[in-house]
Amino acid sequence: MKKKTFLFTLALLLLQFSGFSQDKYEKDLYLRKAEKYSNMKTAGIVMTFGGAALTVLGISTMANSGYDSYDPNASSESASKWLAGYFETLGGIALTGGGIPLWIIGSSKSKKYMSMYRNISLNIKPDASHMLNLTYKF
Repeated sequence: MKKKTFLFTLALLLLQFSGFSQDKYEKDLYLRKAEKYSNMKTAGIVMTFGGAALTVLGISTMANSGYDSYDPNASSESASKWLAGYFETLGGIALTGGGIPLWIIGSSKSKKYMSMYRNISLNIKPDASHMLNLTYKF
């Protein structure tokens, strides 16, 4: 009887220690993913505001170039300034367009994984018809 009790207690302890290591692995995984998506959000913010600034700079460069497409005597210098402003505007729009989705996705996923990091749940499923859920809140 003592041997069975000892073996049963030992088995419970081993299962709990293996569960703790799995929880620690999951917590580390969620923390790494939250950090990754937080960096994505930061990159999205930088791209969005950098793209907006580049767009404004490009538009002002085009406006101040003095280029008139209807003037047959327009100088090549003013045309090159206008063209530089045009490409700055295109680059700014592209940066803004790429930064907004990164900002949104990074923000939502970062919040999701930080929530999962704080609330770890362990699902034990012996088979499809029986299910046991155990939730830990830290």
